This record gives sequence, C-alpha cells and structure tokens, in this order.
Amino acid sequence: MGFQAIDVQGAGGTSWAGVEAIRTSLPKFKNTGEVYWDWGIPTGLSTILATRNFKGTIIGSGGVRSGLDIAKLIALGADAAGIAIPFLFTVQKHSVEAVVQKIEEITYQLRLACFLTGSRNIIDLKKAPLMITGKTAELMKIHGLDPSTYYSRE
Repeated sequence: MGFQAIDVQGAGGTSWAGVEAIRTSLPKFKNTGEVYWDWGIPTGLSTILATRNFKGTIIGSGGVRSGLDIAKLIALGADAAGIAIPFLFTVQKHSVEAVVQKIEEITYQLRLACFLTGSRNIIDLKKAPLMITGKTAELMKIHGLDPSTYYSRE
C-alpha cells in the first residue's frame, strides 16, 4: 500500500475501553469498559508480529513508560518508540523544565540498557541476545514463533 512507516501499539497503552469506563456514567458502558480494559495483544508481541509482516520503519508505542521499555521494543524489532504519558503527567504536575529532566532520565535508562547488553548503539541493540519469557513467550508460541531465536541471535 506504499506505507514507509507504521506505529504499532498494543495492550498496555491507552485503553479506549478504559477511557469510556471513566468518562461515562451509564452503568452498561462503565462496566463493559472495565471488563475490556486490558483487552488486546501486548505491544511487545504486536511489535514482533509487525517485523514479520512489514519491512518499513516500525515505531512501537503503547505502554511505554521508561528507557527500558524503549530498549525492549527496539530489541524486539522496532526502529523507534513512542512515549507520551510520562511527559504528560510530568508537565501536568510540575513544569516544562521537569519534562526536560524526565527526557534526560529516560535517555539515561536507554543508554544503560545498551551498556548492559553490550550494545554500542541502537543498531547493536536490535541484534542483542534477548531472553523472552512469561506471557510474551507464551503468546509467541501460540503464533508459531520460537522465543529462543531472539536469545541465540548475533
């Protein structure tokens, strides 16, 4: 279709069912929003699946709160990550200057993840061995993907 980039999101980010649950006073919609609050494929798995089916730039977002979250998405195949909530909450509670400090903190966390994986840069991080466990590993197997291939990559 000619797309050069996509933003892949998943469960863990803004839940529009949750937003409806908060904003409505009608019990039917409020209760339904609460039931479906966590519905969906987690962002990490959405990112993995996107790399299998899309060859352009992939931006992972949805539930990204830290530099470590960014590092994980990049290690799973994203080229970049979208992050909003930490900045919105920081500016709401503090100041624009505090947002700059939050950006520096998240950047430091991402740099630390690179250091801890022996990655000199983001390109190296995309190839770093990655141990995938828990719910993400289980969901990968359901989709016919072997989580151990991420651990044995070079």
